[in-house]
Amino acid sequence: MPNLTSRLDNNTVQIKNVANLTQLPQTGGVLAFAFWLACAMPLFAIGGTMAVRGARNRRDALMLTHDGDTPAV
Repeated sequence: MPNLTSRLDNNTVQIKNVANLTQLPQTGGVLAFAFWLACAMPLFAIGGTMAVRGARNRRDALMLTHDGDTPAV
């Protein structure tokens, strides 16, 4: 990997210009995206399941307290 920085003093670093993107370091790329996607999918599935269960529970509670043709208030 080419040297992309040079230190001017203790508090300043100069970044060197690169000719093309292949000289930049690979910092995860597709594998990082796949990791976060794999971590997020179970959370989305749990959230969807809880939303469906909540809607079903609200519907069932409404049906239990249903009086004729008007829903319970």
